[in-house]
Amino acid sequence: MNKYITKTQIVANLQCPKRLWLSVNAPQNGSVDDNVASRIDDGNALGSAARTLFDGELITGHGDAAIADTLASGSDTVFEGAYLANGAIVRADVLSKVKTGHQLVEIKSATSAKDSHVVDTAIQTHVIRSSGVDVTSCSVGAVDSTWVYRKQGNFDGLIKLIDVTERVEKIVDQVPAWIEGARQTLAARSCPNVEPGQQCETPYPCEFRAFCNADQAKPAVGSPSHSLPKPWKKPLSEFLAQHPQADWKDVADDLLNPLQQRVKWSHISGSKYHNIAGARRSLARRSAPFYFLDFEAVSSPVPLWVGTKPFQQVPFQYSLHNVDPVSGSLSHAEYLPDHADNPVRELAERLVGDLPDEGTIFVYHATFEKGRIKEMAQEVPELADQLLALLPRIVDLLPITRDFYYHPDQGGKWSLKNVLPCVAPELSYADLDGVHNGMDAVTAYRDLLTNGQTEQVRQALLSYCALDTLALVYLWYSLRGETTE
Repeated sequence: MNKYITKTQIVANLQCPKRLWLSVNAPQNGSVDDNVASRIDDGNALGSAARTLFDGELITGHGDAAIADTLASGSDTVFEGAYLANGAIVRADVLSKVKTGHQLVEIKSATSAKDSHVVDTAIQTHVIRSSGVDVTSCSVGAVDSTWVYRKQGNFDGLIKLIDVTERVEKIVDQVPAWIEGARQTLAARSCPNVEPGQQCETPYPCEFRAFCNADQAKPAVGSPSHSLPKPWKKPLSEFLAQHPQADWKDVADDLLNPLQQRVKWSHISGSKYHNIAGARRSLARRSAPFYFLDFEAVSSPVPLWVGTKPFQQVPFQYSLHNVDPVSGSLSHAEYLPDHADNPVRELAERLVGDLPDEGTIFVYHATFEKGRIKEMAQEVPELADQLLALLPRIVDLLPITRDFYYHPDQGGKWSLKNVLPCVAPELSYADLDGVHNGMDAVTAYRDLLTNGQTEQVRQALLSYCALDTLALVYLWYSLRGETTE
């Protein structure tokens, strides 16, 4: 057991005592979040950027050494200072001397001050005050998502201070009880008996969700509770809550919308629903030539390049397949930068060059591709007319697929990765090397930015994005009842 109770442990116990106990006594039962590395990197980058906005001293040590260094600091502002009281230790993002005492600032990778942030700040406030430092005001340093990064290394305006002093004062007296609760959980010899519930997801996804749910009765794969799309509207949601193990025949049609009725029929019959005539009519209105486009994009609370905003989705890659309307031959174009500079201008230039002035551009989930094109038009104004002219040519295959195709193996989901194995089992993301989904692609691209270009990572990115658009080609043929041969 650690010598001191940490803020992380106190927060974990507030969410669920079982989470805290398992994190200390059986951490091997937790599952690793695929996004955790990116979140840590983003948090570190945001902390570094925030520190440029204050004149202060960074405490780099750990444990007792950090506490000693904090006490010895003569700076009016201390970053990551360590404070100990009543057996609890906290690290404050920013603590500054002000006329009335000290101002505490907690930096958060969010655009507002959430209740969970106020809880964090209250814990910090109590421990720091108990250590002898008079905290008189508290703020959450949130990200201003409207801010534009204008000059390299200048983050003035990135962080907006949101005063949460009143919200903290309303709960800070509860912190001693929170600390004692965490202490009792850590002292327990056996794991607390807590049934899974909303606390598994709120305020943070728990790493022990799968472990705690292992013994829970789960809806069978392919059952209504598992595979009905969007089942949260009453009275359907009430029926499923009361009958989690219900069979498809138990779910009355009058509880279901037309889409859900098609899904029900498909599961009862064990057959796919495929309205070829309807799909053909929808697709017949589209003019040749036919293109299939997919972007990959990266975002960060701290903009990666001058001219961009926090959390802006910056496209760094695209894949573009083209089906010749006469011969049916397939061609492919792609873009992935070979440098670490902002790729948007170069990508936009390549994109308008690879897309002639006519033809249909098929995508999957058009909101994303259209959004990136609109943003590129703003960032590269000399290409705005050409980029914006692409928008009316874009056709989203997702709603067409949802309207005219369903296979029981989709499990009530229409993501491309759920649909592809049903329409083209010969294509598989599992066969790719290193990059299997969009999060993998972002991680791989960040690796290129940080560690330099490597052929292995480049090829993994190119292969993944190319499979996304090849999947669209196969889906397009399949919806029409045709094959790629």
